[in-house]
Amino acid sequence: MSQDYGIAMPSQHPEVAHRAPVRYLLLLEGGGGMVARMFLENHAQVQECDAAATEVANMTAGIAPTLGALGPEWDQALRGHSLQERASASVFTLAT
Repeated sequence: MSQDYGIAMPSQHPEVAHRAPVRYLLLLEGGGGMVARMFLENHAQVQECDAAATEVANMTAGIAPTLGALGPEWDQALRGHSLQERASASVFTLAT
């Protein structure tokens, strides 16, 4: 008869590096509605969702946005958006 009472001990979880945190959240006009796009520190996009999502409101609560994403650092990340859309974008810089 076994002494472990039929319950196996869980195996050790593998050590995996954590993903970098989202640094910027942009609210842009796109496709007829507002879109929230999230970017890393290096301006690589990691997520896109509807700007009306509750999570977007929670992430931006108490943060004043900067108007416009016209700098050269945004050229590659926002290449699918017009100059007008980029100029009217709200850029939220999130705490790390």
